[in-house]
Amino acid sequence: MLIRPTHQAYEQGIPVPSRIRSPISTGERTHGRDPRPVEPGERAKSTRATREFSHDTLDSTAQHAALLGLAEDLGLRLRTTGQVTKALTLTVRYADRTTTNRSRTLKEATQHSRALAADAHALLAVLGLQRARVRAFTLRAEGLSPAADASAQLSFEPTDEHALALETVADRIRARYGSSAVQPATLATPHVQSRSATRQEDRR
Repeated sequence: MLIRPTHQAYEQGIPVPSRIRSPISTGERTHGRDPRPVEPGERAKSTRATREFSHDTLDSTAQHAALLGLAEDLGLRLRTTGQVTKALTLTVRYADRTTTNRSRTLKEATQHSRALAADAHALLAVLGLQRARVRAFTLRAEGLSPAADASAQLSFEPTDEHALALETVADRIRARYGSSAVQPATLATPHVQSRSATRQEDRR
């Protein structure tokens, strides 16, 4: 293999590769920053919401209300972004800061708050919390995919159709007046507080 000095390569018209520079500076890498734009169309693989109690609680009513709120938050986010979830993970944080996780694969992918709430409560039932003081719940929707690609089982239950119709109307009101404009009466409980209503994150 013949290696030519750089100046000879230039004289003979041979392209010389320039120094390869990383699009991220050393300082940015050190501080965990990545200024590169996200590619258009890139979707999050999961999304989560957290609700914290104003104090560590044993109150099962407040716990169920918090889960309902999380299901409402995630359902609205999924419908707004045109996605469905295939699995849920519930994380319970206790007074001593320890945590417990439980996951559940859904029978069918969904974006409806009512279905998410039912599965979230099923996860809580599996944990069998009795005398444990709970500080916070985190509900994560995983395995997200476009709603247009999901196959939905046809429902002939009038109650289901009525609930979906109400959900559609509620979403329109929220889109106009804000996400808190419509919510279940159960969420009016003073036992449940949250940071900026609900803390949400997307994971790509």
